[in-house]
Amino acid sequence: MEKIINPWEGMEGYFCFGCAPNNESGLKMEFYEDGDEIVSKWVPEARFQGWLNTLHGGIQATLLDEICAWVIARKLQTAGVTSRMETQYLKPIHTTDSHLTLKGRIKEQKRNFVFIEAEIYNAQDEVCTKAVCTYFIFQEKKQKRKCTSKAVIRKKKRNLYKFDSKSEFFLINICFFNSYLIFLSQQKNDNYDFKYCTSSPSSLPNGSHGRLTTRAVTRDKITQRLAVRIYSSVSLFYLTL
Repeated sequence: MEKIINPWEGMEGYFCFGCAPNNESGLKMEFYEDGDEIVSKWVPEARFQGWLNTLHGGIQATLLDEICAWVIARKLQTAGVTSRMETQYLKPIHTTDSHLTLKGRIKEQKRNFVFIEAEIYNAQDEVCTKAVCTYFIFQEKKQKRKCTSKAVIRKKKRNLYKFDSKSEFFLINICFFNSYLIFLSQQKNDNYDFKYCTSSPSSLPNGSHGRLTTRAVTRDKITQRLAVRIYSSVSLFYLTL
């Protein structure tokens, strides 16, 4: 078995009841990886009893829930929250036992829901308590690309773009419309498919979205819209500097 290093150990404000080593009131669980299973060895104490020399049922559920969380963290390399937990108490666990062994593994995964099986074994290697935990896992966050250019847009979905700030939005507008003016000067027809941002610059707060659409408009309408849009963009751009 290979011991799993706690990545949160030493982090300020980390006092998990289940696994924080510095939480004097906690369980201070440690975990090991054994093939497809996550294993934990834990020594019961009298302060965790429910009835005389009997480990409290809530503590048992906490132990099982905690090892299920570490199954998610280790095997799927992500985080999640407990959606449902079904616990079966088969035999009493004595706080006088020398140690307990917990084992957990992934049973099934359906999209963002992961079903995990876990058991608690007493010192005689008998199954005393078992549970099936349903976890809702979070998808891994996409890292934002860092760029030093003055105008950066990030494609989100299909033709939806996100602008980092107003100034970037205005710069994109200026560059786009200037390029389109050059295109218009080389054409002879009166109708064109013109792509433009439907949201006005003045109504876009930082981090807002502008959707690119395609509409057929005449040369005169394009010229009018270009003039108004470029004038507004330049004016508002300098106001944000």
